[in-house]
Amino acid sequence: MKVKIILFSFIVGFLSQNFSYATMIAYEGFDYPTGSSLNGLNGGIGWKGAWFGRKANAGSLIADPNMTFTGLTTSGKKSHQKGDDVRIFRYLDLERPELASIVADGAHGKVLGKPGTTVWVSFLIACTSYPKLAHGGIHFMDGIELGENYKKTQRLQLGRQNMGTHWLLVRVDQGGPAAGKWDGTVTSDATVRLLVYRFDFKDTFTEGWMWVDPIPGQAPDEGKADLHAPKIAKFFMNAINVGSGGGATFDFDELRIGTAFQDVVPQK
Repeated sequence: MKVKIILFSFIVGFLSQNFSYATMIAYEGFDYPTGSSLNGLNGGIGWKGAWFGRKANAGSLIADPNMTFTGLTTSGKKSHQKGDDVRIFRYLDLERPELASIVADGAHGKVLGKPGTTVWVSFLIACTSYPKLAHGGIHFMDGIELGENYKKTQRLQLGRQNMGTHWLLVRVDQGGPAAGKWDGTVTSDATVRLLVYRFDFKDTFTEGWMWVDPIPGQAPDEGKADLHAPKIAKFFMNAINVGSGGGATFDFDELRIGTAFQDVVPQK
């Protein structure tokens, strides 16, 4: 009996030490009917309402088959970003009780970016119109304002920027003093890539990393990141937009947001 108690205590301790810290914030696998506009769809987990935008059949369409990456758990189909300069938006559901310790009160409701917390983001992406150069991927936002001023609440750009040739990280501020860009080394071509970002939120700034094609199930070494942004201007975020412009088309899939690598790069 004593041996069983010791073994049980060891297992409980191991599980609490290795899994209790992880929190899945949101996931979107684009499991919708092929040919549908992303606008108005309401799947995935961790979201507040459906995807929305100003134009019903623009921005992104659901395509088949889904994107895959060796060793990564995947599901659903994929989002095809059409290159028509139309963005589709969605709010994160940050009012959930299990997220209380990692969110703060922002100008537009609960937000990510609380000092002392870490947020990981991952997705699959490929530029299907390569070598055409234009932007595509995802923006994180602090609130959403539709119309001509929608860019004013964008805070981060993940993917590729206009005229960029590599996967990167951009702190967006419409040319203001908070703006910054960190280029990676991997060409943003038609090869399916797993991009993984980590953000450590400090009191006055944020530190960021991007890895390209890390191995699922193995938290990557900071020293092996494809880019390191040691001091990003402080920001908060509670929503996203997806889409591409300038005629450049992208496939985009398996969007995950969490507090640990295991959340956003689950191994098969």
